[in-house]
Amino acid sequence: MDAANLQLGPLPILAWIPLLPLLGALINLVAGRRLPKWLVGTVAILSVGLAFVLSAYLVFGPLFQEFQAGRGGTGITQTIYTWIEVGSFKAQLALRLDTR
Repeated sequence: MDAANLQLGPLPILAWIPLLPLLGALINLVAGRRLPKWLVGTVAILSVGLAFVLSAYLVFGPLFQEFQAGRGGTGITQTIYTWIEVGSFKAQLALRLDTR
C-alpha cells in the first residue's frame, strides 16, 4: 500500500482531517438556528470524531507500517494542489504526517 496515494473520495485522506471539522462548523453556522439543538451537537461531535478516526487510522496503519519497515523518519506526504511549477521549482499545497 502506497500511503502517498491514499484517497477518500476526490481528495487525499490527509486533507479530510482538517476539512471535516471545518465542514461541521460550516453546517452549524449556516443551518444551526433552524436545526434542533441535539442535531447541532451531533454534527459538531461527528465531524471532529471522524477526523480523529482518520488520524488514528493513518497513525496506526500506514505510518506505523513505514516505521516498522525502517523508514521511520519519512512520514506520509500528500499533495492536494500544485499551484506553480516552473522548472525544478514547485509551489504546492501539501500535507505531511510524520513522527516528529
